Amino acid sequence: MSSPHLLRPFPSQQLGLIEGGDRVVVFGVLGGRRLGSTVLVHAPTLVVRLHQLSDAVELVVFVEDSPPDAATVATIDDMLSAMGPEDGLVQFHLAAEAVKLTRDDAARSQHFVGPAIDRSTLVSFRPPEVLRAAALVAAMTTPPSELWVNPAGLVAASGGIIATHPRPFS
Repeated sequence: MSSPHLLRPFPSQQLGLIEGGDRVVVFGVLGGRRLGSTVLVHAPTLVVRLHQLSDAVELVVFVEDSPPDAATVATIDDMLSAMGPEDGLVQFHLAAEAVKLTRDDAARSQHFVGPAIDRSTLVSFRPPEVLRAAALVAAMTTPPSELWVNPAGLVAASGGIIATHPRPFS
């Protein structure tokens, strides 16, 4: 069941965005769901909101503040002007906590923690996330099995190209 209160749309004009015009819609994500620094969106509500988008909308932005503050609006403008041919642009945090590989041992019905992995190129997404509407719609053609999802993660998992902003790796 969708809930319009969990994903609030803001037209770019309402926020005073300089970039994008009618091609951009910003969604304020509510519900307080997070995976580390990554914001999670209520999947059934996301499906409904995507169906409600105007055909003119090319870019969808997800923020965790509703409505976003002035600093977040400025960041969105920066990201919109930096958007290239990729399917999405996200801010990031470098992985700071220990990251381990795990494996299942079906014969023993156990789950094992393996060695640590190199974190030097691992990041976690954080809002704002700027995504091409068409890429997100394509990623949602098969509804996710999870109730709460990360939009940029869905686009990446479906083969989309997600770049980081600012670009930390050269």
